[in-house]
Amino acid sequence: MTDIAVIGASSFTGKRFVELMTERGHRCEGISFRGDGWFGDLQRLHYKYIVNFAALNVVAPSWELASNYFHVNVTKIAVLAKFLRDQPITKYVHISTPEVYGSCGGKITEDMNLRPSTPYALSRATAEDLLRMEFERYGLPVVFTRACNVYGPGQQLYRLIPKVLWHIKKGIPFPLEGGGTSQRAFLYVDDVCDAIEKVMVRGTSGEAYNISSELLKISYVVHECYIACGETRNFEQVPGRQGQDEQYWLDDTKFKRELGDGGPKVSLEEGVARVRDWMDLEWYALKDAPTDYEFRP
Repeated sequence: MTDIAVIGASSFTGKRFVELMTERGHRCEGISFRGDGWFGDLQRLHYKYIVNFAALNVVAPSWELASNYFHVNVTKIAVLAKFLRDQPITKYVHISTPEVYGSCGGKITEDMNLRPSTPYALSRATAEDLLRMEFERYGLPVVFTRACNVYGPGQQLYRLIPKVLWHIKKGIPFPLEGGGTSQRAFLYVDDVCDAIEKVMVRGTSGEAYNISSELLKISYVVHECYIACGETRNFEQVPGRQGQDEQYWLDDTKFKRELGDGGPKVSLEEGVARVRDWMDLEWYALKDAPTDYEFRP
């Protein structure tokens, strides 16, 4: 029997989650959400948990590709939810995003109204609403995670921290959107995977859990990358992206209270250094790699 079916196991966090769970004795099966084969893969498995990392999750292209985003992030979820109604699973963990909250002042708790401000965020909020209805009507044992920004070695170069480090190594000014005034929290990928495991095993069905850390200005995180490389800051200010939310100050009190968590084990300084070391090791393959998101249908 497979303990955990991991949808989106080839994603950055999904891949690391499979590695860590396997090290801890779980039997994992990775399932790709691409094409139509994923449904057959699910049907042939017997599993205790399903963890779904699969989604189109880059904000900017969603303005032009809204139909693609809704197909993956909503329509496929609807098919999955209907299939799961009669499956004897213990828990379905839906990896969502704080983007569903929209831009909020002050700390954000899980019971706040969702106010998505981009097509991407709307698709993710819609999927949550649909799954919550499945919980209320059919008893689907779904739980939601809304984690802050994840980073670590092996992450795609269009994500903030590896993108900054790539620009530093290339000696190219980093394009700092909106002057870096927006605020986000960052967690090392292993810390996020640990939190997801806790939600999977002990989370309450029907509930959402914020997973977060200290709130930081983007400009501060960029500065930490330059410090890690021993370089002077070298960036150019560019306009912020359309619909960008200024702040996500996630209140993770509920997660800590119900699931018991002492906070992140990996500091930003240590985590950035690990990404830097990975990039140094893989630089031959990375030095000419694209750093912009490329949509793949």
